[in-house]
Amino acid sequence: MRVLAFDVYGTLFDVNSIGRRLGDMGFVELWRRKQLEYTWLLTIMGKWMSFREVTRMALEYALTQYRIDKPVDELMRYWEELEPFSDVYLLRGLVGRVRMYVLTNGDEGMVKPLLSRWGLADLFNGVFTAERVRAYKPSPAIYRTFLDFIGEPGSEVCLVSSNYFDVAGAKNAGVCAIHLNRRGSPPELGVVADAEVRSIEGLVSLFKP
Repeated sequence: MRVLAFDVYGTLFDVNSIGRRLGDMGFVELWRRKQLEYTWLLTIMGKWMSFREVTRMALEYALTQYRIDKPVDELMRYWEELEPFSDVYLLRGLVGRVRMYVLTNGDEGMVKPLLSRWGLADLFNGVFTAERVRAYKPSPAIYRTFLDFIGEPGSEVCLVSSNYFDVAGAKNAGVCAIHLNRRGSPPELGVVADAEVRSIEGLVSLFKP
């Protein structure tokens, strides 16, 4: 295995860190759920909207449902200030063993500053976003175009994601998938990941020389 491709939201960065800041996990869970639903719906319909726009529309929905009167721009900044999971820095142990990329639904303009903010940008050989194919995960197009982007066959690339829809999407596109199962969730839709780990530490141990 020569390449690992990492999901961002929920895998490297903790979406629930917004909930801790706001003191309202339910609101953030709805925001996130609608964000994902909108990406799936857009892709099914063959339409495109940037991840920033999708995130903003999902936020506006959640604010209306919870009857919260807070400035949208202020809350959008919370999304851009997500905290990484504490174990993410252990990825430095993989430098030189495999090439690492980011493979994300997020806009490049959202993801790159987030990586830089937390001193993680230098870990990755590149960032590949859904913007390049104008379709969101789990569309096969994003995984297959990523393979073309890095010039590697699916047999040499493995996705690492905490989101099971992402694991399923990678497998469907012929790409190896490691489920970073932080919550101990069961498999879904009969899709079995090529490997499962509970933490980045567990992931690093898979690639020990």
